[in-house]
Amino acid sequence: MSDLISLAPATYSNPTVMLARQNPRLPLPNYLSKEDRGGLETGVVSSVPLGTDIPFDFSSRIETEYFSKT
Repeated sequence: MSDLISLAPATYSNPTVMLARQNPRLPLPNYLSKEDRGGLETGVVSSVPLGTDIPFDFSSRIETEYFSKT
């Protein structure tokens, strides 16, 4: 698996995006990597994320309940 994730070029100059890139709140997970493509940072999904990759408490039961009501 090698899906690419990128932003529109103009988005890289957005102050919120610039701040998030300088000071990320979470480390990059093992299933993602970053590459420079034409001077723009691009994310690469290297594998399918697992439930154990979620960096906080997560209940699939609550998610199922929420989406069953929408």
